[in-house]
Amino acid sequence: MLTYLIFFITNFVVAYFYIDYGDYVKAFWLSVYLVTMVFVVDLIKHYMKKRKQ
Repeated sequence: MLTYLIFFITNFVVAYFYIDYGDYVKAFWLSVYLVTMVFVVDLIKHYMKKRKQ
């Protein structure tokens, strides 16, 4: 849960920074990348939990 919070805060800060300079496309792709990374990290954690059992 904390990882999600950190990723979303980072996402908003960086997206705001890019939008401030008018680079919407870069901001969009960065958010897509960050969401994908969160998903991948979550999947890895899920599989690690399954392995321990």
